[in-house]
Amino acid sequence: MKLKNLFCLLLALVMVSNSSQGEGTSSALTTSFSNMEGSQGEDSSVVFSDRSGAPILKNTGYVAIGTFKLSREQIELLSSASDLNAAFYQFGAATNFNSIENGAFQGSASGNPSDTYDGVNSFAGSEVYIVIGNGSDLITSSEFLVWDSGLLFDGTGPTGGPWEVVLSVDSGDLIIGLSDKNTSDFSLIGGDAVRGAFTTVMIDEALDDHGNSQESATFIMENSTTSGKIDDGADVDYFRVDLSEDGNLFVKINQNLQLNLYDSEGVLIEAVQDAGDGLGGGVAADFMVSKDLAAGTYYVSIGGDQNTSDVSYNLENVFEEKIIDLDLESAGSYYGLVKMKEGRAIGHLKITITQDGAYSGQLYGLNQSSQSIKGFIKPDYSATTLAKNVFGELSSIDFKLIRADSGYHRISGDFQPTAGADPDHYFQLHREIYDSDNPISSEFRGRYTMLIPIGDKMQRNHPSGDGFAVGSLRLAGKLKLRGYSNSGAKFSYSRPMLEGHHVTVYTRPDGGLEALLGEIKFRDKKATDFAGWVRWQRKASSNDFYRDGFVKRLAVKGSKYKKPGRKKLPLDNFTVGNGNAIAQFSGGDLNGVRYPVTWKTGGSMLTPSTPAYRVSAVMKKKKGFFLGELVVSPEGEATSEVKTYLRGVVLQKKGIVSGHAETENSGVGRYSIVPAP
Repeated sequence: MKLKNLFCLLLALVMVSNSSQGEGTSSALTTSFSNMEGSQGEDSSVVFSDRSGAPILKNTGYVAIGTFKLSREQIELLSSASDLNAAFYQFGAATNFNSIENGAFQGSASGNPSDTYDGVNSFAGSEVYIVIGNGSDLITSSEFLVWDSGLLFDGTGPTGGPWEVVLSVDSGDLIIGLSDKNTSDFSLIGGDAVRGAFTTVMIDEALDDHGNSQESATFIMENSTTSGKIDDGADVDYFRVDLSEDGNLFVKINQNLQLNLYDSEGVLIEAVQDAGDGLGGGVAADFMVSKDLAAGTYYVSIGGDQNTSDVSYNLENVFEEKIIDLDLESAGSYYGLVKMKEGRAIGHLKITITQDGAYSGQLYGLNQSSQSIKGFIKPDYSATTLAKNVFGELSSIDFKLIRADSGYHRISGDFQPTAGADPDHYFQLHREIYDSDNPISSEFRGRYTMLIPIGDKMQRNHPSGDGFAVGSLRLAGKLKLRGYSNSGAKFSYSRPMLEGHHVTVYTRPDGGLEALLGEIKFRDKKATDFAGWVRWQRKASSNDFYRDGFVKRLAVKGSKYKKPGRKKLPLDNFTVGNGNAIAQFSGGDLNGVRYPVTWKTGGSMLTPSTPAYRVSAVMKKKKGFFLGELVVSPEGEATSEVKTYLRGVVLQKKGIVSGHAETENSGVGRYSIVPAP
């Protein structure tokens, strides 16, 4: 039931005593008290636990109305649960946070205001307070709220008063507690996000092993380990760390608890929480924060939730001082593949190092995983940080900057799982060296076509089309390619030329169902201008093709493309091959049946042509890319025509045209286009 229905319930709970007395005499009084107001509960003020940051749970806590003989200043000085319990005089019965909503309460208290509460003073004429504890009573509570309503107990009149007390941020005086906190949480349970929400505060620090606020935080030294215990969902531990220099602060706890990092003003910098079914399950885990921070004071908080019970933990912090004398030649971006011991590529890693020694990186896995890393390079040009590896395992990433024989720096490193003894991922990254100030040589610049031949075209558990792409290598050394994978999925990527004249490949076509990972090296050979390989992986899916998924290693080859002259056309026509969907322009043999063929062209022919070539493909623009449509109409049959869409590239140095075809309505699947022998 939401708060908007509570107001009606509240009215139904208000009871007026049926015993009335004359003017000026005392009377019995029933007072309702709640933290809900407004016709639909829209002006309600929910009570939160100061430790957990969440509304106090349903059917827990202690809420009562009553009075104090103390002044406001004296109430503020109360420092323990026993002191508060002794000073508070309860009127009528107490209630708890009811089963309607977390953080919401409603109750009623009956009594005679003319009765004395201490043998001398009566409630009549005394101030009405609402007092809240997070335990079953004040003695067992560790957090409290005291609010002066500004109303008086009245023992006169036919019924006495007040008949209703509503805890509200818009009235009264909050003496112990906080307001205007966690308003976004308040909106999640039916309230208005712009309304204030109360939190309780702890007044007995002796109940906790570490302070529950920045003011009472436990001081910890850099590079130290501290133990603690979270008693329950209401418990939170705060720690303070002072950084004398700029650097990277790494904080880790070995339990699935809430871990927060704050700046000196209490602004949340980063939060880490269990992504499973809840905290406090007692299952060992590693929750960590790694942040580049300026010198100053920072706070760490650790807490649980309603499932937490007596969870012991170790808090470890490691600080790496920022260095400012890094060799300027080592600053820049480095790219490379992550490989297993046997050389199998499983991911792509980029690390960028700034001149002041800070580094940041991004790891992408062939399985579509992603992980960020950051920190500072140590004076010996090494670095260590914790992050998840390609397989999602928490690992120590160790790497070192080394100057190679080429004169450029390279990065070598590995991933060592915290649960294992030996590294299982390795990487070597090469630096990006070209930009507008250091342009790449003209011998490399220009347009390129790329082909990824499928190899065995007769397997039925994966596509048999050739992958291809067209693009260019620009002045600043960026290679940009766009094309189709061997399954016909579109892809595009841009990577810089690295030291050693090679480019890494990483792209995820078809919404991440596929991944292409590899590298190509540029060199002027007789048959190619660049060559390399990619590891092509596809996830299992409900697609009509290749439902089981697959992994293949394929060769890559490519060449510069220039508009050919009449005598340099790469192909006169296509031929029909076993397992291929392409017929000759005059007719063809497809799956053992002869069909008349109609060839439809589109676009414009920008290269010199012959009649045979015109019916075979369309050369589009000047980039070596062609597309077309093959229409097969069965002769003398009522069968509908079948369309096959053709796409491919001219790989100029090889003198071939190649690509793949896709037949509509799953007629014959996807096939490779091959040139005549």
